[in-house]
Amino acid sequence: MNFSIVVPLFNEELNISDLVDEIIFNVKSLGFNFELILVNDASTDNTNEIINYLLNKYKKNIKAIKNPINVGQSFSLIEGIKNSQYDIIVTLDGDGQNNPKDIPILLNKYLSEKNIFLVGGIRKKRKDNNIKMISSKIANKVRAFILKDNCKDTGCSLKVFDKKTFLLFP
Repeated sequence: MNFSIVVPLFNEELNISDLVDEIIFNVKSLGFNFELILVNDASTDNTNEIINYLLNKYKKNIKAIKNPINVGQSFSLIEGIKNSQYDIIVTLDGDGQNNPKDIPILLNKYLSEKNIFLVGGIRKKRKDNNIKMISSKIANKVRAFILKDNCKDTGCSLKVFDKKTFLLFP
């Protein structure tokens, strides 16, 4: 099995080095081929310099994309996914709120079930402000009421899904 991990970054100089080290450590033990794509969304801090250091450190498994202007997390994810070489995609946010230890768990769930196109994480220990957390809870409840799909949290960035299916969405 081969998979791509896409991480959007905006001003994550304090998180990115430890996050990448943890991702590499947790996925190398799986014994699969993988690539890690870091998408720098025009950061204004030292994120780009740290990415360059990490590219040098992990030559084989890592590549970077740099957006010329800040276009947001969603666009950055799409760019990373379009530029990935594998059909299985793992996404997580660069702010350190998603635990890389959960990647193997989600991958195993994704691979063990038939007819599953997406496995998503659930945010438990969020570091967001109260307004963002309350807004997210309301949005998840409204969405769950309308769709009746038993999904607790669509806003968690930690996900595993099929690239081709994802790219079919507008």
